[in-house]
Amino acid sequence: MVKSVIIFQKIIDLPMFEEFLVKQIMPEFFKASHLRRIQITKFNPTGSGTPENLLPIQVILDLYWESIDDMQFFVESSAGSKVSNLVMNNQYSEAGAFMCKESYFIPKRRSDIEQW
Repeated sequence: MVKSVIIFQKIIDLPMFEEFLVKQIMPEFFKASHLRRIQITKFNPTGSGTPENLLPIQVILDLYWESIDDMQFFVESSAGSKVSNLVMNNQYSEAGAFMCKESYFIPKRRSDIEQW
């Protein structure tokens, strides 16, 4: 599985942005037959030493694709071009798109850890 990410920052009207995301952006992505899921993460800074340049980041949209070829096929399609234009030229925020390689780690359960 392949993941692409869109980072939105400096959102000027969060409720309107969320409506735009759900009603205009997501339906366009769902036209992609090999898109497996979309995950939205909203940020609230903790204020504990977060660098100023990261504070404007407010929403991350994770898109999970079956393969890199499937993602590339959508990006090069007319639907992909349309959604890219909507995302990058939206009136509510600045946006940047990235392709990712994801790794994850699962911790052992406490009962699996040897006592010393």
